[in-house]
Amino acid sequence: MKNTNLFRILFVAMISIVGFSSCDEESIEPTLLNQELVGESIVRLIYQDTLIIKRDIVAQIDEKGVFSFHIKAKKEDILHLTTMRFEEGLFPSNINMASYYFSSINQLGTSVDTKNPLTNTGWVRITSINTIANVVSGEFKVKIYPPVDPGTTSAVLIKPFEVEGEFRNLRFVKAAGDIFETKIEGNNWVYKNRSVRVENGRVVITTTNTVTEELMELAFDQNLEEGSYNLNNFSARYVSAAGVAYATNVELGGSSLKIDQNSNNKVKGSFYLKMKNASGSQTVNLTDGSFNVAY
Repeated sequence: MKNTNLFRILFVAMISIVGFSSCDEESIEPTLLNQELVGESIVRLIYQDTLIIKRDIVAQIDEKGVFSFHIKAKKEDILHLTTMRFEEGLFPSNINMASYYFSSINQLGTSVDTKNPLTNTGWVRITSINTIANVVSGEFKVKIYPPVDPGTTSAVLIKPFEVEGEFRNLRFVKAAGDIFETKIEGNNWVYKNRSVRVENGRVVITTTNTVTEELMELAFDQNLEEGSYNLNNFSARYVSAAGVAYATNVELGGSSLKIDQNSNNKVKGSFYLKMKNASGSQTVNLTDGSFNVAY
């Protein structure tokens, strides 16, 4: 009898959950990595007692490294999430603004509180990036504010609300030509994070693998024109998984940089690098390097 009563209680609880939630699902094949599944691509969105599940979403990374994707919410509403950098970390949503399209009034709400724009209204967290399979995972919790100029009675009735969820093995595509790749001792350089900055008149491209703690950095003069260059105009460094630091050296030689295009804050080129450690007892070769990035 006790087991029967327990079953009835659990059954009622399940019915209650279903009654207060809706679920929208679409299917897509899992992503392959070296013939092994890295997992199903899925995005879950929860808000206003509704669970929405999508498996057909593809994120975008533009030429400046801005990461974004959108998900269809209730009816024809659309939630759009953005981070200003594509790297693992936590991004506050008052700076990395999210937007929400209200289809019923044809207007946009955002994650910025216009009365207190410096207030943190939530976050998007990128937990892992797989640059071989081109998938990314993370989670989010964002507060959406209604349109600033509601214009209609329906819009006035909209109150701020929270949306939260997760993305797992979300596929992403980069803007055409946005690349940075090389081989280290013949093996493809696999990195998690990449940043491009201008520092003291030099373009600095930094790539890191947060799992192995490897780092590879290339720096060159910002005003380089089309042509080939030696170490008087550029430098590079690499930190191995074992913690050994290597750097280019004029006396060592074996390094070259070619600039194919450098205009409108975009640069394209290729490189071969030879580096040695501080004692000079070890060297490392980086071959087949190429890049096309915005700075």
